[in-house]
Amino acid sequence: MRLDLRSDYERAVTIAEIISLIKNCAFDWFYCDKIATKVKPFASERKNAFLKNGFLPSSKPLVGDGGETYYDYYVLTE
Repeated sequence: MRLDLRSDYERAVTIAEIISLIKNCAFDWFYCDKIATKVKPFASERKNAFLKNGFLPSSKPLVGDGGETYYDYYVLTE
């Protein structure tokens, strides 16, 4: 799932509200035990919203099925 927002909606309070609506359902919808989202270091509003909703910075890069590494992700575990 992807969340694209106009820049005038890229505010912590708006993002946090959207996250709070979907975060608990997402585990059942996608049959997963972890939700990961990219948060670039400069995206302070986005970072604050995800932290407020229990997401934590990944302590190591995420690794894709093909061995690709992904950086700057925040993760919420069920």
